[in-house]
Amino acid sequence: MSHAALSMASITAAATQLLSWDQACTKPELNQLLAKGDPRHSQLHGKLQLTHQACQMLCSLNDFDRKQVINELVQICRDPNAPDIARERTRGWRRLLRTRYPFGGYHYLIKFAVVGGSLVVDEIYFDYKLLGARGVGQERNALYNVERAGSVRMTESVDANIVAKLMADWGGTAPRPIHRIETLHAAVNGMLNDLNKAAWLMGTHVDVAYAQDQISSYSLFHNPSDGLYEDAFESAWDKGYLPRRRSYSHNVNHLAAVLRDTQQRGHQTRWVVHSQGAIIFSKAVRLASQIYGGSFACHKVSVHGSGASIFSLRQACQLAGIEVVAVRNNPFDPVPNVFGCSGLLGSGLARSLMCVDLVAGNNPLASPHTLPFLGLRTYYHQLKASGNHVRAGVVKGYLVIDEFRSGYGPVGQAAAKAASSRMGQAVAKVVNVAGALGL
Repeated sequence: MSHAALSMASITAAATQLLSWDQACTKPELNQLLAKGDPRHSQLHGKLQLTHQACQMLCSLNDFDRKQVINELVQICRDPNAPDIARERTRGWRRLLRTRYPFGGYHYLIKFAVVGGSLVVDEIYFDYKLLGARGVGQERNALYNVERAGSVRMTESVDANIVAKLMADWGGTAPRPIHRIETLHAAVNGMLNDLNKAAWLMGTHVDVAYAQDQISSYSLFHNPSDGLYEDAFESAWDKGYLPRRRSYSHNVNHLAAVLRDTQQRGHQTRWVVHSQGAIIFSKAVRLASQIYGGSFACHKVSVHGSGASIFSLRQACQLAGIEVVAVRNNPFDPVPNVFGCSGLLGSGLARSLMCVDLVAGNNPLASPHTLPFLGLRTYYHQLKASGNHVRAGVVKGYLVIDEFRSGYGPVGQAAAKAASSRMGQAVAKVVNVAGALGL
């Protein structure tokens, strides 16, 4: 193999070469993005030029990010002197249209100049003033790299300080914005999670879901919170409980593009989706399959505290070639039981109603929904450690029946020894009757 070094003059010339919009559209990433009759072509034709680095950055984005940046370029071409409204949120009833991006502008900074009547774009990069932790209602759906500071892991032996330890383990450094997934592991958080909470909580879920891996970092697809009512409205919108004019929420559209980008690059990705994140992931898989087709076998997913129907999610993943590694739903969690429609009858509904206030409370250790579910015995210890002794007693009652029936745990092992005795047979009959009654 022969090779030759480029001169510095050649490198400088290539870096400063300007491409017209028509020339840029010869690249596959842009050529396949917009239809031939798309009005944005005529709005940018003859008006826009890009430097080599700006064009490269535009081509490296996923389809959702790329479309948003192109929309920004159209706006700048119309009026280069227009005021920057990127920080302004959509107001009034328009915020109920979840397909609409909720801010006045996207979170990429476009560096440009007007030269000879043409708009020359020099660089496209993150606008860090718009990203990062900014509080409820001011954060954006974006990809972040989350680094781990230590090696704390949630195990079956929990203590009252485990939440503080986990927060310190995953909250040592601020999440860093990224434009595509480069890590093996990725996650989508649920509702009512600001960026800081989503970072440590989903790090904990990823670590539990793929305990065999040595996880030092992961990619977070951040589903930002707009408050309880708007988050619930968005979940209902994506699940189809409300009439949709065109498509799913911008979260779903964005994740569908991320799934396609990682699949195109052949990048193996192991996902964890939690709560509303399961709804977003399920619909994103369906949308990606509809738009792009083909297999998405580079992805695997573990589902925790699912807000989506497990049957619907499994069906979507099966059609796309995505392996569902595991489902972790606490039987006392109202989110999968009620909103995920997996326990609307009998004892499932009764258990859910008993723990609604724990899910809505501010103690992650007591909630059956927030932390990863490691089994009823672990959840029993979580309730004891958080001071919820009455609920712990109720959980212990279910635990005894569950262990007796399955043969696992201290109760199950004791039951196996006594199974041949008359007392053991009598107890077994009681347990079977309890099971038949849905207890």
